[in-house]
Amino acid sequence: MDESINEVQPIKEEPKEKSLLDKPISSIISLIYSKEKKVERYLLGLLLVGFILRLIAALNLGVLADDAIEAAQSAGILGARILSTTSHPALYFYFTDLMYGLIGYTTLASRFLPLIAGTLTILLVFLITEKLFHNKKIALFSAFFTTFSAFLIRNTIAEMSNVWLFFAFFGTYLGIIYFESGKTKYIILSGIAFGLGMLTKYNMPFYILAFLLFAVVFLKINKRKVLTKKHIKHLALFLFIIFIFALPFLTFNYLLYKDKGILDIYFSRVIQTEATQALYAGLGGQETSFFQNLLTPINYSQFSLIYHADLILFILGILGFGMLLYRKKHIALSFLLLFLVIPFILQSAGSYLGKHFVFMPFIFSISAGFGMNELLRKIKNKNLIYLILGIITILLLFNLGYSYSTPSYFVDASPTSQLKSFIGNNVEENDLIITDSRIYTGRSYWISVPYHTLDTMAFSQFFQQNQELPPEALTLTTIYLIECSIDDCGWGTIKNQPELNSTIEQFFAQFPQESIVKKIRGKAYAEGDHKENEFIFKAEGQVIYTVYKQLMPLNPSLIEQTDSINSFYFTPYLYKNMQGYMFSYQLHSLSDRLLNSFSYFVILTSIALTIFLFILIFYLVFRH
Repeated sequence: MDESINEVQPIKEEPKEKSLLDKPISSIISLIYSKEKKVERYLLGLLLVGFILRLIAALNLGVLADDAIEAAQSAGILGARILSTTSHPALYFYFTDLMYGLIGYTTLASRFLPLIAGTLTILLVFLITEKLFHNKKIALFSAFFTTFSAFLIRNTIAEMSNVWLFFAFFGTYLGIIYFESGKTKYIILSGIAFGLGMLTKYNMPFYILAFLLFAVVFLKINKRKVLTKKHIKHLALFLFIIFIFALPFLTFNYLLYKDKGILDIYFSRVIQTEATQALYAGLGGQETSFFQNLLTPINYSQFSLIYHADLILFILGILGFGMLLYRKKHIALSFLLLFLVIPFILQSAGSYLGKHFVFMPFIFSISAGFGMNELLRKIKNKNLIYLILGIITILLLFNLGYSYSTPSYFVDASPTSQLKSFIGNNVEENDLIITDSRIYTGRSYWISVPYHTLDTMAFSQFFQQNQELPPEALTLTTIYLIECSIDDCGWGTIKNQPELNSTIEQFFAQFPQESIVKKIRGKAYAEGDHKENEFIFKAEGQVIYTVYKQLMPLNPSLIEQTDSINSFYFTPYLYKNMQGYMFSYQLHSLSDRLLNSFSYFVILTSIALTIFLFILIFYLVFRH
């Protein structure tokens, strides 16, 4: 008899099915304890510091003219269902209105998308630098400079610069992965990122051009063919994806021109028509075309921006460029020069405001990371290295006190930010806000959103209308009156209108001092681009805004109607009066209606894809 029959056979255990959480948990544990993940832990530290610095900026910085317009014009746009705005594509506005719905009409909500996108550029610069140099240490240094760049931090305002910067260079990074791996999914993702950038700001073609030229250089340096069937096919796919994301503003301008013969502001500067020139007469930059600006030397004045805004970054960046040339790092040098020179020339012709040049500190951070590594790699004494890094960190933090081409008030909350917070905490739904006509109109609307509001000039007529009604039609209503205590809050021209100033002062003189509920002061920073450092100059300034509170008998229906009579920069307040919106258009055919509906769907999809890309970048950094 075979003895093996009597042997006890071991029972084989079925392999345990892995949970969906196993891999993320394993990655987190590895990130915390693994020696190989030390750089990633430092990177997370930088990310946290960068977020905190940008959060301070988002809460405190003053409100510039465009900042106020874009914050105010975002309110209510989801319900308006428009495909674009007078000046910009729709993505920022829709995302911001979503944030208003989630966290309220606050300064933070208006700057939430720039805050997140700006913070994630720290991870993005790490990924790009690592890809260019295949060196995590250099990448970490570059992330370090992006973390502390004063210009990048102080652009955390209600504007698109930090947002399109993220999309442009994330699209570039994904494109580089495509050329390395040949995988179609990466060129699709790259197209999505650039497409979202197109739906954020009209300057995205500058970066698409730089990317395509770099792609040619990259392939040539690696001795690979450029015009292969695969590359042509994928280029067509890439451009088609971008075109889909461009459909909302293309459709908007097409239908608007078809119905009314006009275009939005920036399209009108490329395609100048008699109707648009008459409509936008007097707006800055409207008198010359984009192509004329290319040949105007004064438009290239931002070449010294990094020197003024981020001196340490400028010095180490120049060192990095020199060492790249010396060490013949052709791919990295080509990348930096193409993405520095091409956008600089084209952006200077489009608009040379400083905020549009955030790509410069981003590019210099990569170069400075390489320069820093070259500077420190021969130093053997670790304590000396830590001392140098500590000194540079202190200098970069100190530089945050300067506000070159950015709003003031990083250290302390700006008067407008304080006022917006006061309004949000005190005003009720049925109250009425009266704003001083000496406050810039865009700022007045942003301060007032989402409440009923009138300026002092309109209130006199409104009050007279209420006086003509029978007493039973009136209700005792709380009104808040906001006075510009410095005579000019954002216009810059009131000093040339003494009669206006005198009239408004007489208006506020009617209200007793006892009705004052808030005086908002501002720090006395020096004027102009070369302001005093905010960490040193702490002198208490004068009162900027005075807030009065009164009870008046007013008609609720007339108060409600104020929402429909207000408008600014061609846009109705809260999009309540769409019939009076100059950029409304009629849909004359089924094809127009389908095109309009599909374009709106693209905008809504873009909000979800933006969140997806924010998650994706974490995966790409920490996936291994």
